[in-house]
Amino acid sequence: MIVLGINTSTLEGSVALVDEKRIIGEHLLGGSRSHSERLIPAIDSLLQESDLDLSSLSGIAVAIGPGSFTGLRIGLATAKGLALASSASLLGIPTLEAMARNLPFCCYPICPLISARKGEVYWALYRFDEERMRCLEEEAVSPPEGMARSIREKTVFIGDGAVEFWDRLQGMLGRKAILGPSYTRTARASVVAEMGLERLRRGECDDPGRLLPRYIRRSEAEIKWGIRIEGQGVSPSIRIDGTKE
Repeated sequence: MIVLGINTSTLEGSVALVDEKRIIGEHLLGGSRSHSERLIPAIDSLLQESDLDLSSLSGIAVAIGPGSFTGLRIGLATAKGLALASSASLLGIPTLEAMARNLPFCCYPICPLISARKGEVYWALYRFDEERMRCLEEEAVSPPEGMARSIREKTVFIGDGAVEFWDRLQGMLGRKAILGPSYTRTARASVVAEMGLERLRRGECDDPGRLLPRYIRRSEAEIKWGIRIEGQGVSPSIRIDGTKE
């Protein structure tokens, strides 16, 4: 089985191909252009370099967040389109868990942090238990201080949020805070693909019509819309046409 992995949920995006024995290839979506400009060309280039095409794919795994709202929409829309075009299985992968998988068999808890702007971070807490990963704290968004209340022992912090708020983390947690290496600061597409491969082996996949991004919180546009509607005396949970959301 061959799986294409896609991550556009973080600033450093990537695409990768894996099979059951190895990473076939991986491309970073770096440079000044946006994920929307680079994603399809990167996938085409990776397939050509690997002498493969869409019909070769058993699955398409995509990071579904939390993370950049725009990036999530780009990645998921692309993955759904390719899955429908190729008949490959669609496989949604949580971004924070994929980041934690960058440190397999770590003896400390792992806390991925993605900058959520407004002084907040998306975060969760994981620990490797023998050969499997266990979630200690579910995905959430909060200021670093809110996250720090869940830290009770030495913990490895990874992601761009860990770098952005490192001074504050050290001030709050002291020696309990360990900064992970630079390669752990994003969800690698090869890890996303490998997690998708694990789901395929278990006979799992997602319905393209039902798989949604994991935003965790409302977008700025939704917040502004809610404020505007509330100002008109209408509940933001009711559509303009009168039907419930």
